[in-house]
Amino acid sequence: MNLALDNVVQDFIVSNGKIAQSYFDLSGKIIDSLCESHSAREAVLLRLIEQAQRVTSQYLEAHQQVVQSLYLSHQDLAAERREAPPLSVTPLRVVPAAPLPEAPAEAPGYEAWLREEISAMSGLPAADIDLQQRFDEMGLDSLSRVNLFDALGQAFPETRAHAEHFFDLQSPAEVLAQLASTPATEPVDVAGQVLALLAEITGFDAAELDPRQPYEEQGLDSLIRLDFLDLVTRQWPALKPHESELSEAVCAQQTIAQVTRLLADGPRAEAADPAPIAPDERLREAVAPLLAEQGADASRPFAELGLTGFDRAALCERMASTCSTSAFAGEALMSRRSPEDAAALLGRMG
Repeated sequence: MNLALDNVVQDFIVSNGKIAQSYFDLSGKIIDSLCESHSAREAVLLRLIEQAQRVTSQYLEAHQQVVQSLYLSHQDLAAERREAPPLSVTPLRVVPAAPLPEAPAEAPGYEAWLREEISAMSGLPAADIDLQQRFDEMGLDSLSRVNLFDALGQAFPETRAHAEHFFDLQSPAEVLAQLASTPATEPVDVAGQVLALLAEITGFDAAELDPRQPYEEQGLDSLIRLDFLDLVTRQWPALKPHESELSEAVCAQQTIAQVTRLLADGPRAEAADPAPIAPDERLREAVAPLLAEQGADASRPFAELGLTGFDRAALCERMASTCSTSAFAGEALMSRRSPEDAAALLGRMG
């Protein structure tokens, strides 16, 4: 048993070292690719230094924990051998039947979920929330409502098909009435399947994985993330054309949201496509200087347009300088998939 444990520890140290080495190799390539005239050179270098310090600290802490655990396990084993009592024959006794496991807690319904989410966003006690009260009277502006309905779609994927109706509703009671009038559909357990695939590639138990933890903190470097993406597209072959979008996710929660949305969009592909939302002219003017191809389709994802995270940050700054509404969009605007989606968000914000 000790030999098997030592082999596991050795494999962990080797694997952890490879992950750290891969990260530093990637950082070196990024540094080499930066020219002196790069506008974001200083910001990139500062970010790399900060991440390198965090990776090094986590690397050393992981090794220290393994060594301490190994030392303590040897100490406990030696103590048990010294204190083990002599063997004795114990009389046969009847073992009472184990109690039946408790039924799993029922998942919260729409009303309970809305109360908890609104409480977290507004600071009001969940039990004291008046569902008839208007969102704006609760202190939830248009951007907060966008975040609320996005979270609703993640918690209850079956509601995504009716998300376009939510933004016209003025109170939680109207939202609940809209959901009650919608026939229930059998939801696909996207979250469970994505976490199962992540557990398969990381070796952890799916129940131990935190969907909000970044992939890099779970030990997934760029190569392992490609393997994980391959597992996802094998599980859902219809997502193969969307690999570039799926690769933008930085944690399991984002992957779950993307897969849920793309699967929900699939059955409606045969229906007549709605008229695309024309981007605001100010948005088009802000995007144009950052695109290598002028006149590109605004519905194409930012990743396909060749925009990096720094380019998208610069885009938001340009929009904020010409469109006052976008100055309050923050991360919600940065999380949009395409210029068309960004224009739709600004349109909903009014």
